[in-house]
Amino acid sequence: MRYSEKDKDWGAEVKENAEGMCEMCGDYGCDPHHAVKRRFLKTRWILINGVWLCRKCHSWSELNPLKFIAWFIGVRGIEIYQMLIDKAKK
Repeated sequence: MRYSEKDKDWGAEVKENAEGMCEMCGDYGCDPHHAVKRRFLKTRWILINGVWLCRKCHSWSELNPLKFIAWFIGVRGIEIYQMLIDKAKK
């Protein structure tokens, strides 16, 4: 998968926001992850749509998308998630 400069900049901002630590487990993180999938261009580079994860939590989130969304809503709030979904659909 190729990443644009915008993708790289977004990932760097997500990392900085999380101070480099996995937002799920607190371990050293190394991957940005989109709450609303990156294929939705209208939300792809919105910072609040990004979560910084370690490889283990990133793998878990990909294998358990509904549980990940439940976690995301618990941390960021249903209002934030709904805003992202609404924006992605426009």
